[in-house]
Amino acid sequence: MSLTIKSSNPCKTFFRELLRAIFRTKTTTHEYSKLSKILDMFDVTMLGLGTTIGMGSYIFIGFYAQEIGPAMIISHFLAASISFMNALCYAEFVSREPGSGGAYSQAYYLLGEFLAAIIGWLLAAENIVGSALSARGLSEVIDKCAGNRISGYLKSYMTFKTPILADYPDVAAVLIELTILSSEVTEPERTIPISLLLSVIIATVLYLFQSFTYTLVWPYCDQDTTAPIQHTMTSIGMDIMKWVTTVGCPIGLLGK
Repeated sequence: MSLTIKSSNPCKTFFRELLRAIFRTKTTTHEYSKLSKILDMFDVTMLGLGTTIGMGSYIFIGFYAQEIGPAMIISHFLAASISFMNALCYAEFVSREPGSGGAYSQAYYLLGEFLAAIIGWLLAAENIVGSALSARGLSEVIDKCAGNRISGYLKSYMTFKTPILADYPDVAAVLIELTILSSEVTEPERTIPISLLLSVIIATVLYLFQSFTYTLVWPYCDQDTTAPIQHTMTSIGMDIMKWVTTVGCPIGLLGK
């Protein structure tokens, strides 16, 4: 009489369960948001433009123009190409799961929990850095309007000596950041993908025109990196537009 012993392999079982947990997806319930669906294609496109056109247009344009000159046009074109491919991915996600929400939820539905977790942490880091840069840019615009008195005072009394930090604490940026604290779209399967692509295309055209303008109307080596739009308007003698942009830049950054 022979005795058969079935030996289990705990290591194999562990890795099997690990892979199953990594690649498991969220089940679609189709229980979409109860919010009113009132946003049409124009509304979503304008929201996309407002989100896309931000620090690169208001603040960093002076730094880019000063450092790389007319090559900024090529840089913007390459960045727009990557953004367009990213928009295509979002468009496909939303078309397949219109009620899934943001990138984390879409990845959880379609790609699995592990990739969704990575995307979620990357989005969190992106939002933190983006919010900090927007607040810093708005702070520089306000400081420029105040004749650099805010930064001058902070440099005199609260200077940092650490090489990895800024020269002074940006108090204005902190105050600004503390005050900034697909479920409302009609036909999300059609509206959001088209609006995403339209937003990227329109933003690309605007950035390319801006690149041409800033490198042609004034020498790129003489650009101001803190308040580039106001500096350029003053340099070419358009004082009225200087004040228009002085008011418009903070509004745009706050909207961002």
